Amino acid sequence: ASAHPNINYLGIDMTDKVLVLAKRNIEAAYAEKNLPIDNVKIATFDIERIRYMMSEADTVERIYINFCNPWNVKANHTKHRLTHPRQLLQYREFLSDGGEIYFKCDEEELFNDTLRYLPAAGFEITWQTRDLHQNEPEWNIRTEHEQMFTEKGIPTKALIAKKVAKPDDAQDVAKEII
Repeated sequence: ASAHPNINYLGIDMTDKVLVLAKRNIEAAYAEKNLPIDNVKIATFDIERIRYMMSEADTVERIYINFCNPWNVKANHTKHRLTHPRQLLQYREFLSDGGEIYFKCDEEELFNDTLRYLPAAGFEITWQTRDLHQNEPEWNIRTEHEQMFTEKGIPTKALIAKKVAKPDDAQDVAKEII
């Protein structure tokens, strides 16, 4: 965020423990550049209820989903995934036309399912890799979690998906996946 002062960032997590570390990292990055922190906000919030946080006038151009809970323990828990169709349909409400989702994870099943979920919810996958660091794009900013798993030899899967015109049956297709 400190490298892009003209872009506003909102960091959301359900647990404040994660956000405390994020806050420290943000403060350090801005202090290093002697900049005020005026384009970043962080909030403890359940993303499944994002529609209550965003107004109809609120829009974003990009959503980053980094190493979210895969919800793989029980089959009926997958509906809580941040990339599940019911969640993707919520993102569509405030993601600008042509807006993008950048997604990174280390979980094979979650990645494969997300590849199915996105088109069903009206997103086109424009780029994907099963090993982000093999040819690491310059836009990637490694998270602590990402670095830890990379050092253990676990590849980071990643993709970029673009919001496109929602198919008429997106709601129905998403319900089938649910």
